[in-house]
Amino acid sequence: YDSPLNAAEPPLRPALDLVEALHAALAEREVDTVLLYAGFSPEPDRGLGRLAPVIALLRRHLGHRQLAVEATAPEDFSAIDAIYAAGADMFVCNLEAFDREVFARLCPGKAAHGGQEAIWRALRHARRVFRAGSVASQLIVGAEPVGQTQAGIDALVSEGIVPLLVPLRPLPETPLAEARPPALDTMEQAARHWYARLARTPMPIARWRAMGRVLTPMESRAFLGRRPTLAERWQESILGRRWQGIAEALRRSLRVQHENGRAQIRRGPLVRLAWSRGWPLASLLALLVVAWMLGRTAPSGVPAAIWRAWVLFGLAGLLWATRLVPLPVASLFVLGALPASGILPAKEAFSGFAHPAVFFLLGAMLLAAALKATGAARWLCVRWLQGVKSSRGALARVFGLSFALAMLMPEHAAAALTIPIAAEAQRLSDASRPFLWPLAAAWGAVIGGVATMLGGARAPLALAVLQAFGGRGFSFAEWMLAAAPIAFALGGLALWRLVWALPAVDARRLNEALK
Repeated sequence: YDSPLNAAEPPLRPALDLVEALHAALAEREVDTVLLYAGFSPEPDRGLGRLAPVIALLRRHLGHRQLAVEATAPEDFSAIDAIYAAGADMFVCNLEAFDREVFARLCPGKAAHGGQEAIWRALRHARRVFRAGSVASQLIVGAEPVGQTQAGIDALVSEGIVPLLVPLRPLPETPLAEARPPALDTMEQAARHWYARLARTPMPIARWRAMGRVLTPMESRAFLGRRPTLAERWQESILGRRWQGIAEALRRSLRVQHENGRAQIRRGPLVRLAWSRGWPLASLLALLVVAWMLGRTAPSGVPAAIWRAWVLFGLAGLLWATRLVPLPVASLFVLGALPASGILPAKEAFSGFAHPAVFFLLGAMLLAAALKATGAARWLCVRWLQGVKSSRGALARVFGLSFALAMLMPEHAAAALTIPIAAEAQRLSDASRPFLWPLAAAWGAVIGGVATMLGGARAPLALAVLQAFGGRGFSFAEWMLAAAPIAFALGGLALWRLVWALPAVDARRLNEALK
């Protein structure tokens, strides 16, 4: 949040500012864990619900790195589910002091909002949501007798929660300004008990490493003179951390289910959850294998084509009845299986619906829709434009990108993707003659769409007419050999004309925006 004040709705810092700070840190050094401190909000979810989209954005930029969220105990536990679903790997809710009287004196704000009971409820719920060893709570060493701190360590570990120790730090102009920090002997006594208690439990603790302002379990082993075990070395290694990130992403995909716009956490063993997600695919594969085995050998006296038709009929009926795949997918599968299994030639199988050229165009449009829906095309656009030195270079890349995309998808889809990006590039580069930018995207799409048969309906329709009246057709490669030289020559001429008409302007601002 952008303000330490306990306002009714504290203003959120822009999420892109956090992303920019994250990339600046990654550029300086390797980052293992990012800790997002949520502060306090009087809302029932303590502001975690509003942070969930920010966490999701950071998750996309973190890769295998850990994302921890430190927050006050929410009344609405669905907020904990939401931040886990968004991409949080670890959750911290601080008990501060185990002694109730010390807690009330040390943390009057938390005591007024549910006290220790609220913190324990939040920690227990988070323990059921997050992976084992991923929920932690801080205890302040020196705020209470060391025996109470040790009792707090035991209580947290017994609940499956990792204790984190932080020494009492007297801060000026606070009620604790005159307090004394703990002696080194006190810290050692607490840390020895802490690590020894954790060593007796199977709970993994390697996630809490190098957290900066707190003493972590991995660091406390120095008080006992212990060397890291082989398992700890693996967990702290680059490969171990990457594997842990993959395992966490897989666990989240199995646990989280979105219903009516809310994240629902599914309970139960991961094997059962994986089966509940994977049994349709496993059943589909089993059906396909059985159908393939049955179709290989026809019973005596039954023609092979007739037997395969009956097998395909039974398979289609099962797919439609069980809904293992959506009905359109099952129908398209049957249509493709007819020529693939040798029941009918492709021309006869498709003749009842449309010309084969139409199916070719339909496939190109489906691929274009997938590129747009997944964001792959936009990602390619941003990557392609990065690193330009001038407005002329950016304009040339816009043209080249539109040209290349039109060779892979219908040209109107390529233009729809690149024209908005061209307009934004023009605005950010402060270049004159703004009409040249959408014109570059449009020219690139129109000219590039001629180079291959994927660029539009012209080539498939020409193929259909030639086959109908001329008795022969042409292949994809034959079309490219005939059309690509003309398209590239015309594209080079158009690019020269566009670049020549645009004054050169430094594109530094455009590069910053693309990052």
